[in-house]
Amino acid sequence: MTTITTYNHNDVKINKLYLASRTLLLLLSLIVVAFTASAFDFMVDSIAYNINSDGTSVRVTQNVQYYPTYSGEIVIPASIDYNGKNYAVTAIEERAFDACRELISINLPNSLEQIGRSSFSRCSGLTEITIPNSVHNIYSSAFECCTSLESIVLPDSLTDLNNYVFMSCSSLSSIKLPEQLKHIYMCAFDGCSSLTEIVIPDSVEGIYSYAFRDCSNLEKITINESLKYISRDAFTSSCKKLKNVIWNVVECEEFSDTDDNPFYLVNFSNNCITNFEFGEKVIIIPNYICRQFRGLKSIKIPNSATTIGEEAFAVCTGLTSITIPNSVNTINDYAFAGCENLTSIFSRINELKSTTCNVNAFNQVDMSTCKLYVPKGTLSDYQNNAPWSEFLTIIELDPGDVNLDGIVSATDVTTLYNILLDNEEVLTETADVDGDGVILAADITVIYNILLGN
Repeated sequence: MTTITTYNHNDVKINKLYLASRTLLLLLSLIVVAFTASAFDFMVDSIAYNINSDGTSVRVTQNVQYYPTYSGEIVIPASIDYNGKNYAVTAIEERAFDACRELISINLPNSLEQIGRSSFSRCSGLTEITIPNSVHNIYSSAFECCTSLESIVLPDSLTDLNNYVFMSCSSLSSIKLPEQLKHIYMCAFDGCSSLTEIVIPDSVEGIYSYAFRDCSNLEKITINESLKYISRDAFTSSCKKLKNVIWNVVECEEFSDTDDNPFYLVNFSNNCITNFEFGEKVIIIPNYICRQFRGLKSIKIPNSATTIGEEAFAVCTGLTSITIPNSVNTINDYAFAGCENLTSIFSRINELKSTTCNVNAFNQVDMSTCKLYVPKGTLSDYQNNAPWSEFLTIIELDPGDVNLDGIVSATDVTTLYNILLDNEEVLTETADVDGDGVILAADITVIYNILLGN
């Protein structure tokens, strides 16, 4: 009798799959054993360490056998003893505390020099941390998704905030940036939805893509003077509550068009920016800086400004009054074009012949109803030079005529006194009697001297 053996092709496939799976599991087991065996060099007080190449210092690492490794309150010492040798603790290794969701607090030593990539990412139980001044480098994603982190103290030695370093830290409500900081890189504060205000230090030279994306409660930002570059998408439309911008930048890369303006997308979607203030060292008001900010209620152009850029305030339909300081000698194309609700312009320019003002600077401003106030003794200059001459009503303004009744009297002193007492956010354009850019008691003194004939 001949025995015929039949084969079930499905069984063969299953057996092959089973053998392959077993082989893969075995290989993975060998890899894990090998990795675990070399995962750290030694452990002291439940903290794992790897020895650095110098042989005298160590870095904190994971104990992958018990991943995630750490929980509760952790104190990292400045140095540790092992096998009769002392090692300085100089670094937190990459992913050392990654996903340690039950980590409540950590104390870092002054010996620490760097914090590795993703070293504290996903530590959702961590609420605060102080980083010592010895740290000079915090790598990308170091605190990404630390969703309970409310505050952090950064070291003065830090020069860069790397990519994603605080991304999705949704509880972070305040942070003081170091005075030596140079760069805020991509997505550094992306998703920090509890931030309401941030001050960029004078030292910062670059702000990159999506640095403040999804900062949905950010209301105010101050950007100080050393900035050289800011990405067009540093902010996005999700920053829908941003209403106050303080721009102290002295020399920034020019915006080549409207889309280059980092605030354009924010405002175009939300019409949220109501106040844009330029600092006392600003020389050039950049092209397009406030173009189409329809909700803008007030601007402050400082006495330091010499140039108002192309379309800088075009289509700012919420503006009803502007003051142009005497320092301005160039007003470029369409600088105030489309500001259709302007009712008064206060020009403090005394030497009009030394000033270049593009003929389209006030295009679509209703020059039949908008009053132009000019310094005393300059009326004929304004009447004979375009585009100023196109204003139907040009009024010479006496210094000290705060209430615009045509004379300087004690009433102006009372008006100015009340303005100072009320501490109003929006002050009358004539209250800065001495033209120094601020309204103080000194302005009252100027009026007194005028009244006394001095």
